[in-house]
Amino acid sequence: MLSPLDILRSALALYRKQSTLIIGYASWLLLTYAAFILSSFISNESVQFATVFFIQIADTLLYLWILSILTILTLHHTHDQQLDLLTLPKKGWDLIKPVIWVSLLQALIMLGGFLLVIIPGIVFTVWFAYAQEAVIIDNKRGIEALTASRQLSKGRFFTVLWYTISIPLLIFGLYLIFASGLTGIIAALLKTPLDIIVSENPPLWIDMVFSVGIIFVMPLMLIYSVMTYLQLKERKS
Repeated sequence: MLSPLDILRSALALYRKQSTLIIGYASWLLLTYAAFILSSFISNESVQFATVFFIQIADTLLYLWILSILTILTLHHTHDQQLDLLTLPKKGWDLIKPVIWVSLLQALIMLGGFLLVIIPGIVFTVWFAYAQEAVIIDNKRGIEALTASRQLSKGRFFTVLWYTISIPLLIFGLYLIFASGLTGIIAALLKTPLDIIVSENPPLWIDMVFSVGIIFVMPLMLIYSVMTYLQLKERKS
């Protein structure tokens, strides 16, 4: 089985090869981000709350659509199969309902685990980390998808834990370092005082730096997750 770093290298290779396509789909999340910013200017609290609620639903749907598309893209790349880019958006939307259902089940179980104590929450997170991949790649549904994800860690919990968290934490850590450095450079150019940057209401451009940066980082994490699922499934079989 490939090591986490080897899987990351494969994910980076696909990211570079299909960067325009991948970033193009991920950029759809900028629409809801812009909507969130605009909603902050609504003076009526009730209207603002309702607006943010519906934007959050749209944001979640967009994210799951992008997740489905990147999973399909990664699967075809891994198996060296041709992919019809014209039908790719529709394939992603066709998977939305089962992905939403398994995501709700996953969230409820993990929330229940964390409400009990921390350890069950971590265990459930590892067990069901690949439920969405089981839906999209193996056509599992609901509890069946959760069970398929659970089987991957049976007898090798800490191995799956390491594969699941090591590289995402590395990517996210490097992203935070880069985004923080970029924020510092921009702040120096704009002569923004440090106390304003770390205040409860920092300038909007700081939030934009971190939010736009996520558009580039999030697809790499998703691709890594899909490739890890394929590796774990292959080793299990």
